[in-house]
Amino acid sequence: MARKPRDPSEPGLFAYEAVAPNGTRIKGPKARMSAYSADDVRRELLDQGFTPIKITEVTSGSLGGVNLNMKVGRQGLRLKPIQLSAFARGLHQLLKAGISVPRAVAALGEDSENEELKTVCSDIATKIANGIPVAEAFAAHPVTFDDVFCGYLASGEQTGALVAATGRLALMTEKRAQISSKVRSVAIYPLLVTIAISLLVTILLVFIVPLFAKIYTQLHSTLPAPTQMLIKVSHYFLPIKLIHVSGIPLPFVNFLSPVLWIIVIIFSFRAFVKRRGNVPNIAIRLDKIRFRLPVFGKLSRYLALYRWMSTLAGALDSGVRTTAAITLAANSSGSRWIRTVSPSIETAIQSGQPLSAALAVHSDLFPASVRTMVSTGEQTGDLSVLLDSAAASLADEIDAIVGGLSAKIEVALLLTMAVVVGGILICLYLPVLNLAPTLAKTANLSNAPTTTTTVFP
Repeated sequence: MARKPRDPSEPGLFAYEAVAPNGTRIKGPKARMSAYSADDVRRELLDQGFTPIKITEVTSGSLGGVNLNMKVGRQGLRLKPIQLSAFARGLHQLLKAGISVPRAVAALGEDSENEELKTVCSDIATKIANGIPVAEAFAAHPVTFDDVFCGYLASGEQTGALVAATGRLALMTEKRAQISSKVRSVAIYPLLVTIAISLLVTILLVFIVPLFAKIYTQLHSTLPAPTQMLIKVSHYFLPIKLIHVSGIPLPFVNFLSPVLWIIVIIFSFRAFVKRRGNVPNIAIRLDKIRFRLPVFGKLSRYLALYRWMSTLAGALDSGVRTTAAITLAANSSGSRWIRTVSPSIETAIQSGQPLSAALAVHSDLFPASVRTMVSTGEQTGDLSVLLDSAAASLADEIDAIVGGLSAKIEVALLLTMAVVVGGILICLYLPVLNLAPTLAKTANLSNAPTTTTTVFP
């Protein structure tokens, strides 16, 4: 049954998502406003200092401001960093050439080979052509275009510098895509080697060790303690084993399997992080542990700081308010620690403190070099420029870490393979070394000449 349209002379209920002056994101059941049109809601939010992201009329076909009949984008098309960078760059080039926003978005969708992206672009272009703001149209697809992407568009749209904002967005996404590609290329090698080592160890424990155990059982030899332990580990290695009941093989869970407990620990930790990872103390502790890990800890910290600084610099340069820019930067950093301390930084700024002083409270997170650049930028009035410079310097350090990481990982993996595989082989052949003297002694006794005694009457 078709829904009866609302009488324009009567006010309607609208749900909205917006960024408050203190940088917090306002949405949910409390984000409601009675008005005659979405434009009235947008103007009211702007007058109150809010940055509107999405405005939707609440109707009988809606729940919580989300249109239940709209299927586009609900599946959650997620673009890779290089794909998002190419989209941002293409959008900037088309807008720079003077093409309207809906035509530019529609053209990008038509040129794409991804059918889902074509559908998403078509939906966004239709919304914009019908008068919906650009940032709000993109925000209807939050999985494809995150808060940072929409925040850049919203600031550019409000200041009338959408072309410049998309250019800044394209530059930021390109740098991120480049760094992500370098980090992934380094991470692929240890992943493949780890898989190879795991397969090799599995083959040794599941097939080779039981074969040697049968041989040693037939020889009735006393096995060394390391070999006995290796045979026990081999026996309980698989998490699922088969038992024969009346000749029928039935699977059962082997609770003595170390592999089973490793899997349980991993999934339990992931569930704990998902459920409790946003609790402030736990979030900070988790990131502190992650940043102190060998090999990858320093890289993780620098990546989080780089994302934070580059996003903050771009947002400030695009005209976003400082508190809102800090929220966007924290959300894009990928660090729970930064997201946890972000509200206190915003509160300090609202109370009149400079950003450098607010960062100094968290000196264990933000290094002195970053705080110095921020302080200098505040004094000279070029905060976004100096943040950009600091982000570029940090990107060079990330490149240096990634460049030297391959050699370190290769050495670490070779040592791991030598210790694990070599240890298994040594434990496996220890009984053979112990049997050698016994077999030699037996052979000597069998080859010794026999003496006969003749008794004369």
